[in-house]
Formats: sequence, C-alpha cells, structure tokens
Amino acid sequence: MRNPVRRAVLLVVLIAAAAPFARAAGEPELEGMYAASGVNPDGNEYRGVVQIARHGDSLVLTWMFRDAAPDTTAEVLLVPNAVGIGIANGGMLAVSYYGPRVAGIVLYRIEEDGHRLAGQWTVAGDDGALHSETLTKLPPEAVQPLEDPHPPRPAKPVHLPGGQV
Repeated sequence: MRNPVRRAVLLVVLIAAAAPFARAAGEPELEGMYAASGVNPDGNEYRGVVQIARHGDSLVLTWMFRDAAPDTTAEVLLVPNAVGIGIANGGMLAVSYYGPRVAGIVLYRIEEDGHRLAGQWTVAGDDGALHSETLTKLPPEAVQPLEDPHPPRPAKPVHLPGGQV
C-alpha cells in the first residue's frame, strides 16, 4: 500500500471510530430527574426515580427507590439502589449498571425529545431474560431536596492550654 493511500485509509478509520462517540448536534439533553416504572424478573411492578447527570461525554444514572421505613411524614425519602454509566448515540442510551445486589445492562430508546426513555434491561448472572422499564422526565420543580430539620450547629471554639483557640 502506498503512503498516500495508507494515510487516507487510516484517516477514514480514525474518523469512523470517533464518530459514534461524538455527541451529535441535535441530540436531546437527557440530564434531569425521571419517574421510573418497570417490571421485575418476578413479574412485580416497581416505581422509583432516576437521576441522569452528564459526566464528560457520558452520562451517570442513579436509580432511587422509596425508603422501606414506615411512612411517618408526608415527604418521600429516596434511597439510591444502583448506579450506572451510559453513552447516548443515535437515539439510544446504553447503560451498564451495578448496585449492592445487582449488575446488568439497559438499553433505552430516546423518545419525545428526551422526555421519555423506553428501555429493556437484563441482570448479570440471571437467565438472560429481558425486562421493561420506562423513564419519564419530571419537571425541575417536581423533585425538591429534603431540607434537614436539624441543620449542623456552628462549631464551638475549643480552648487549648496556653490560650490557643
């Protein structure tokens, strides 16, 4: 192969390899909070919240579910259950996730300009069955962080021997 041909082939290969990972113009912004609903392997439905945050060219997803403690207040306490790293490309979002008792992958189809993600997921080490999950973007004001009813108190000065503080 001649040098100019070799260079042209190498350039085409490099561009083709980089293209799938570049964020395409017009790709929807996926960052935000989503209501999650799906079906577990045992057939029971589940509901939770998923936060999607940008991390460079990739996305970090955190699945959170209601605290199992008895409901004693009007607020809902969400507890992180799994975290994943994902790549959005070509109208799809692919995510590898893991948690204390689970690891797997999920592939979402990005719909409605990123306001709906329709996915299928599977669990590592399971029977390979696919399960469904849908994420629906929540308005920013829908999820508010819980204010701490007991904010930290200012530290009291410590008096050391010799008058040092």
